[in-house]
Amino acid sequence: MFDPLFIDVTTVDHWYDLGYEQSQDALRRFDDEQWTALRANWRLQAAEWQDRLAYILGANGTPREYSLLMELYRLGAQEVCLTAAETFRSLALDLVVSALPPTDMACMMAELGQQLDINAVLRWATEHAPRESIILRQAKS
Repeated sequence: MFDPLFIDVTTVDHWYDLGYEQSQDALRRFDDEQWTALRANWRLQAAEWQDRLAYILGANGTPREYSLLMELYRLGAQEVCLTAAETFRSLALDLVVSALPPTDMACMMAELGQQLDINAVLRWATEHAPRESIILRQAKS
């Protein structure tokens, strides 16, 4: 069962003091069913909640976190996209590349070759984002 309350959205002070760590701990304990539900339902949550999710993803070092973070980067609202980009910039390049779906990763490698850095990967991911993300961002602007 997916419970969005694992992300603390009370106050900004509490979030940066303790809330983000508590949310990371809760995420660490997610089972496969909860991950599936999170991936299916994150877009239904408020932008602030999505932004906080982007802030904590990647801390536990799992591939599905990186993959979901890329989804937030590509499909989220502008502020969520910016937080996801900042989170990616705190990771190693190979982890950022691995966050792309395998078909996208192959296309990107063919286009960019060895000229990779995190900003190039994020730029490519933005330029090749699924069409729905472009429509969502325009609708929210």
